[in-house]
Amino acid sequence: MSSDYSNSTSHNDSISQSNRVVENNKITLKVPCDLIEGTYNDVPSITAISRFHIIPNTQEDWLSLIVNNEGERVAVEQLKIQFTPARPGQEYLEGLQRIFLLCDIENKTSEGEWAFAANGIVIPKEPELTDFEITTELLNDKKQLLIIIDKVGNTGSEPGKTHYLKLGFNFVATCTNMNGYTKAYLSQDPSVDLGRPIGG
Repeated sequence: MSSDYSNSTSHNDSISQSNRVVENNKITLKVPCDLIEGTYNDVPSITAISRFHIIPNTQEDWLSLIVNNEGERVAVEQLKIQFTPARPGQEYLEGLQRIFLLCDIENKTSEGEWAFAANGIVIPKEPELTDFEITTELLNDKKQLLIIIDKVGNTGSEPGKTHYLKLGFNFVATCTNMNGYTKAYLSQDPSVDLGRPIGG
């Protein structure tokens, strides 16, 4: 994947902020799956982006905050990502859907200076969902982490009821304290679930 974030999105599709449902700090992001009428041809609307701030800690649970359209930060206790099903005859779009999660680490705390490390995340065990792809990239001198999730397959949903499968991972970052000592830390599982409803 290109190290240039602007090149990670195709000029042939539409990218937008994810549709969001917020309920008691439980966030559901919806990835679109549609065709938008263009001047010369239809443009796929299959890509979404959401931005987060990650506040690390050497002793306690890390905080994940989502940035809303007004620039305000809202704490996230649980994050669900719903990949909208395609309309009849447009099923091919489902294989092209993707979501970008752009994570900024709170790089300076009383404990020292933080930066994402390695691949930014680690998946400690086999996730419930195996039919998907996840790609990460460190940006801005490792102060930002870009997570791309795509190619999400069947999650066991039923008509009228979306079933979510847990994607278990931990953020990984280093903290350099005031004495110049650097140590790596893992976050707790940030609780991310992936779901694909049935029907268009």
